[in-house]
Amino acid sequence: MKRSILLLIITVFISCKNSIEWKNYDESNEIIENSNHPNKRMQFKLIQSKYELKNSWFENIHNDLNEFGENQYQMLKPLIIEKSIPEIQTSILNNKLTYEKLVLFYLFRIQSVEFNKDQYLNSIININQNILNEAREKDKVKPESIYSLHGIPVLLKDNINYDGLPTTAGSFALNNNKTKNAFVVEKLLENGALILGKTNLSEWAYYFCNNCPSGYSAMGGQTLNPYGRKKFDSGGSSSGSGVAISANFSSVSLGSETSGSILSPSSANSIVGLKPTIGLVSRSGIVPISSTLDTSGPMTKNVIDNAIVLKAISGFDQNDTFSVKKNNIGEIVSHAKAQLEVDGEKILCEGKGNGPVNALDNAIRKNVNRLAKYSEYLKDLKLVDYKVRILNTGTEAITRVSIESTDSKGKNWFTIGVSPNIIDASFKALVDSLDYKLFKDNAPASL
Repeated sequence: MKRSILLLIITVFISCKNSIEWKNYDESNEIIENSNHPNKRMQFKLIQSKYELKNSWFENIHNDLNEFGENQYQMLKPLIIEKSIPEIQTSILNNKLTYEKLVLFYLFRIQSVEFNKDQYLNSIININQNILNEAREKDKVKPESIYSLHGIPVLLKDNINYDGLPTTAGSFALNNNKTKNAFVVEKLLENGALILGKTNLSEWAYYFCNNCPSGYSAMGGQTLNPYGRKKFDSGGSSSGSGVAISANFSSVSLGSETSGSILSPSSANSIVGLKPTIGLVSRSGIVPISSTLDTSGPMTKNVIDNAIVLKAISGFDQNDTFSVKKNNIGEIVSHAKAQLEVDGEKILCEGKGNGPVNALDNAIRKNVNRLAKYSEYLKDLKLVDYKVRILNTGTEAITRVSIESTDSKGKNWFTIGVSPNIIDASFKALVDSLDYKLFKDNAPASL
């Protein structure tokens, strides 16, 4: 009898314990193998995170995962793998799937891959411990549309604030950084989405390191591309968000971009990534780099999913100075007017463009006095007109400025950057070289 009771206690103890545990291993041979990789960014110095955080991911979930098991996972694969939000919601409405099963599928898949030493991708930093309870609540109500985010799991790049998990930017220094929700997270929750967890990234969004491997952070280790672990670059800095969606760890994810941090990992991992126009999506509650270039954006398997998420996270945020009030994407056109004064004469300055042009306005106004010594030439100007064109140059956005004089038949153009610092430099170069002939006869070629 005593033996039976003891056996029962042991069985219960084992069943309550996570059946899979991660232990760091000697990776020196892998480091040596990659030391001759033709891409220097792939010549890794470290692959695993030394903090072994993975074992905390499923502390409150492992019993449910053990009950879910391989059989259910295989049964649900055709309903979830590579499926769009409308396809998943159709399965929900047809009672073929529940949000709880959807979440369990993703958690089981994350555990199966990320705890396998031959397959792990280091795409995840943390998991929402309350996700299953939240999913069960969502199951009480069916979605109103197959295009709804209701009950859809979303992964967040770990520089986006979520009050259920620390926001670390990949740095162990922020391991206990508890925050309020970012505006975009509030928008996701308003639209019924579930926050599944946080993804790995290039630490501090690649701000503190030049030519380091894409997707390495102290918290998450080296993110690896699922199409070729240690062979292909994962892209960055939203590396984990790209890899996780490519590996079918969630329905959708959010990344953030200054210049290329959504587009690069989306391209490297064969998914759909979008950097929205600045001002369309709020940046408040996201660890920043550039006030004029930063934005969050969706990273998804399908174009339709990208549109669904973009619509959900767009909206005016009074805490973001570049945020715009119009919600119709097609109508997001910023207008700016300023009265420029040269030698006592006012010149009307009008602008249109994709995105805020406040930085342009301010920089032009600040630099007008640099043109004062050319007032004898500028007195012939009847209009200064500028149009902002956001171009993906890989470095900065570009704006085009036209100068029209009363005796010229057409407009004359010069090009400057939207960034105030670039505008300052551009105006200095203009002042240094300016003469009336430049305006009248030698306009640069149009963009």
